[in-house]
Amino acid sequence: TLFQSSQRARPASMKIPLNKFPGFAKPGMEQFLLTKQLVKSKEKFPIIIGDYGPMWTYPATTFDCVVADPKKGTKMYGLKSYIEYQLTNTSTNRTANHRYKHFDWLYERLLVKFGAAIPIPCLPDKQV
Repeated sequence: TLFQSSQRARPASMKIPLNKFPGFAKPGMEQFLLTKQLVKSKEKFPIIIGDYGPMWTYPATTFDCVVADPKKGTKMYGLKSYIEYQLTNTSTNRTANHRYKHFDWLYERLLVKFGAAIPIPCLPDKQV
């Protein structure tokens, strides 16, 4: 019939990815800092009226990490150098190495997102 032949002639729908640059997608914390998302109820911190005005109540658990062991690394057969630091999560003792530019990027994002609400300390100079 005419109806069946028109259904077969219709092309299949294609899903087009919205992210044209999948290599630049930022997972986890980077995504939170780069996007404006609604906060989930379990991630909200209540605000109370303190002696000097409104203030956040502090969470029961804290996240601490130690930044140590700066060392100079190279890439491109020694043509470019960078400073790398070792981060250690104090609760799990897991370590990760990050370059100074990663801290610089994080500092800039924190300033943009929270700079008016909380004081953010400056980064120290690069050390080796």
